[in-house]
Amino acid sequence: MRRLGQILQNNSRFSKQCLSSRYSLPLLLAVTHVVVRTGGTEMRIIKSVWFDVGGVLILLRHAQCMARMAEIFDSDAEDVRLFLTESPEFKDFERGHTKSEQFLACCNKEFGTRVSISLFRDALNSMLVDVAKPMCELLVQLRDAGIIVASVTNVNEIHRGKIEERWPKLLKLFHVDGASHLLRVRKGDHPDYFETVHHRVNKQANGTGPIRPEEIAFIDDGKSNCELATQYGLNAIHFAYSGPESVTLLKQELIRVGVPPEVFG
Repeated sequence: MRRLGQILQNNSRFSKQCLSSRYSLPLLLAVTHVVVRTGGTEMRIIKSVWFDVGGVLILLRHAQCMARMAEIFDSDAEDVRLFLTESPEFKDFERGHTKSEQFLACCNKEFGTRVSISLFRDALNSMLVDVAKPMCELLVQLRDAGIIVASVTNVNEIHRGKIEERWPKLLKLFHVDGASHLLRVRKGDHPDYFETVHHRVNKQANGTGPIRPEEIAFIDDGKSNCELATQYGLNAIHFAYSGPESVTLLKQELIRVGVPPEVFG
């Protein structure tokens, strides 16, 4: 298998600090999956694996980012957090319905400030810590085995720009780009988001026959996203990266839901 150094820039080293208790997350949070039985025998093989990006492939600093945002908007931290995660304006930003400058204008109006786009961009990008290289190695193993890999991420255009700047080849590892701001629909828009990604995955399958939901594994650090994926019929694994040992557990769960063991050597 190609060394990961040929895939990701060498200027990004995995930070030991990210494995400390300050940043670490639970290893494997939960797994829910669909079992298909024929004549009493389980018949399931995974043909596509969908990856969330933030929290799965890239470590995040949510709390530090929100503290920085509260500082620049000179407002209560919880009010800022809610507006920057739950407001209709933010969700439209994730969907790509509004551009960065337009969303910032909404923020400035909400908090009565005049924050510049450069300051806002820097504060928002403070959430991104480093790439989880063992997860990228797992992704490449799946891809090299002929399994279609797709990103499933509610990423806004500011985060997307920083990811492409710091790790320019990371998102190119995917056969299917499921970025919400490009698809104009986000993971919370059920079932539209899953249908859109599923359609693109089947186009990538290129004549080998449609891939059914039960032949897809879905990996996400958001419990609500996993619940929606399960409703769609996917094999959902609630997972957050916290070090190489968490990848070992994830491989075990992927095998359990139908990835052939030989994929991982």
